[in-house]
Amino acid sequence: MKATINKNDILPVLSKIQGLAGRKTNLAITTSILIQTEESGISIAATDLETGFEGFYPAKIDAQGVIAINARKLYEIVRDFPSENIYINEIENHWIEIGNQTVEYHIVGLNPDDFPEIPKIEDFDFFEINSASFAKMIEKTAIITGAPDDNRAHIIGIFAERIQDKKQKIFRLVSTDGSRLSKADYAFNKEFELPPGPNVLIPKKGLIEVAKFLEREGSVKIGIKDNNFIVKKEKETLIIRLLEGDFPQYGDIVVKTDGNDIPLDRQLFLMTL
Repeated sequence: MKATINKNDILPVLSKIQGLAGRKTNLAITTSILIQTEESGISIAATDLETGFEGFYPAKIDAQGVIAINARKLYEIVRDFPSENIYINEIENHWIEIGNQTVEYHIVGLNPDDFPEIPKIEDFDFFEINSASFAKMIEKTAIITGAPDDNRAHIIGIFAERIQDKKQKIFRLVSTDGSRLSKADYAFNKEFELPPGPNVLIPKKGLIEVAKFLEREGSVKIGIKDNNFIVKKEKETLIIRLLEGDFPQYGDIVVKTDGNDIPLDRQLFLMTL
């Protein structure tokens, strides 16, 4: 493999995937990213075995191939590289050259055949949601976390459901730690075709990684099928393996009955807390 890339095209994504490739693990290959040549550029893949990422980026291809290289080392090299254009060249025995005419690094990679397979997207019924709104929903629900050693699915996961009747069409995220509960809704127009689907439990840490890729503008596509939750952008896709378990019946908790609304100055209340 030999390809020339622009530093500015891949530096942002190398920064964002450090959370996936940087997790402590006994499987060394998951600390690496997979770089593969395509017709008009390269694909970059990363996974922690629970969340998988794949993106496509422009590059000049001189020789086809695929490499697995340590994500942290590559990020640090690209981040501090003195020029914009960088070539990546596999030599032999998984050794990789990274550089230009004046600077050159030699790094030993891993066997790309050992890289875990990321599920392929086929026949998914996607629906679109505003990217910034989805990021806000994740922020409001992922903040509710339980004890570090609590592995109960409804504690480490966020419940996602689609609610639609004659009055409303809603995509909802709900999370709890056993004593607190947070609910965030995204309402669609009545004319919007929201595809039906199951209610699922998504790992919180997977959605936190997804939030890193959500822009302030535009929309993203969401799909749920089999054991996967998919978030798809134009050139980037994240796939999260779902949790198995049941989420508590929370309806009675969030229904407002008798009570009083107390208007507060948000900033003053925040300072008090």
